[in-house]
Amino acid sequence: MVIAKPFRALVVLAAVTAGVAAVSSCGAPGPAAAEPSSGCAVWDRLVEKVVGASVNELGGPHPALGDSSAYVAELRDATGAKVGSITGRTDIAHRLAGGGLQEHLVETVELPGGTILAQGVYDPVRKAAGDRQRVGVVGTRGGYTGHLGDRYAQAVGPDEFAVRIEMCPPGMLRSGR
Repeated sequence: MVIAKPFRALVVLAAVTAGVAAVSSCGAPGPAAAEPSSGCAVWDRLVEKVVGASVNELGGPHPALGDSSAYVAELRDATGAKVGSITGRTDIAHRLAGGGLQEHLVETVELPGGTILAQGVYDPVRKAAGDRQRVGVVGTRGGYTGHLGDRYAQAVGPDEFAVRIEMCPPGMLRSGR
């Protein structure tokens, strides 16, 4: 398609405006729509509180090689209002070089506007000590369908974690996260 010279600047301006609008949507909580969102969603300053858990200490006192758990948690915002829920499971299946452990986590996170699946591995001893841990997320329903990103968690108390979730449509993921 050939665009006449006087209209090229208008087409470029429209494309730049659309790109700025898409990027500026990053940082806002997710959509309440049933259709996938065209922008990013960032949930920050959330507190995850485990409200029920079943821990199988097959390998010894938790955390130990062979342990597993299933749990339910609530996500609350900075005002204390409930904004989501989590159902998840963990398995400690490997010992790392240097003595650490590798725990595998799989979670379903229900948020306003959609559902995401979080999955990944981390060292549970370092997590309990307060190190920030990251696992990948993918949107599975609602406004987050097909979005990709990260879920960060840092222990702030017994069964309580500071949480940040970032997700964007494919092609909009931020580098260096």
